[in-house]
Amino acid sequence: MQRLIWNSVRCVHCGACVGQCSHGAFLVQSKTGETAFRANECQACKRCIPACSYGAVEITTEHTVDGNKSI
Repeated sequence: MQRLIWNSVRCVHCGACVGQCSHGAFLVQSKTGETAFRANECQACKRCIPACSYGAVEITTEHTVDGNKSI
């Protein structure tokens, strides 16, 4: 099973991934303007990966523990 990893340290909160995500896993928080990732909504469709110029989004098949900002 593939999973998406979002690296919040690499993210510059440009929102490019938000426009590519039709599942609502990425969104812009209205209070802060920062990008947030909701792992439970992610379908690992990979459309967000090429949208991110900063390499903040990756796919893995390994078991991961999400330490990133999730809402």
